[in-house]
Amino acid sequence: MMKSNDWKSWEVFLERWGLRSLACEMMDHARPLFPFAAQVMVLGLPLFKGSPFGAQYQRLIDMLGDEDHVALFSKYLQGGGV
Repeated sequence: MMKSNDWKSWEVFLERWGLRSLACEMMDHARPLFPFAAQVMVLGLPLFKGSPFGAQYQRLIDMLGDEDHVALFSKYLQGGGV
């Protein structure tokens, strides 16, 4: 899977809120929980679907449900490129 168009905006969001290093740590150490987290996030999808960021929320769910995609995003955030 190639770099997502959303990755830059997610990176900016994480950086803005000082969560980049926490996100990298979670992707390194809590990755097995991400598919479960994605399933929980699906429950909130009806609330966000009509919002301006509903499509991006869906893509985040899709990424968290794909272990390979999470690994690539983690590498991207840590400056390794893709």
